[in-house]
Amino acid sequence: MNWEDFLTFRRMITPYLIQVLFWIGVALSVLVGCAILFGGVAGIGGVGRRDGAGSVLGALCLSPLVVILGILVSRIYAELLIVTFRISETLTDIRELLERQRQTGA
Repeated sequence: MNWEDFLTFRRMITPYLIQVLFWIGVALSVLVGCAILFGGVAGIGGVGRRDGAGSVLGALCLSPLVVILGILVSRIYAELLIVTFRISETLTDIRELLERQRQTGA
């Protein structure tokens, strides 16, 4: 990427930022899933609690679901944003191709 394209807004940096945000979303999904899992397992040792087994079972079922759905939602959202930039890049390529064809007289 050269600086002229960057400074004249011919080259977008947002697609790179979208990828970073996607990986942040993946990391957050994994962290939330781990927090749910460890929170459920820690619930077993609660003094006077009767929901120990249910807490662990719920955590074991819910944590993978949260991780998978979190990653899926992050991916879909990132793809929807990236599609806009891909369309823009494709249209720019088409415009440049048509300009070259006009210049060569083809």
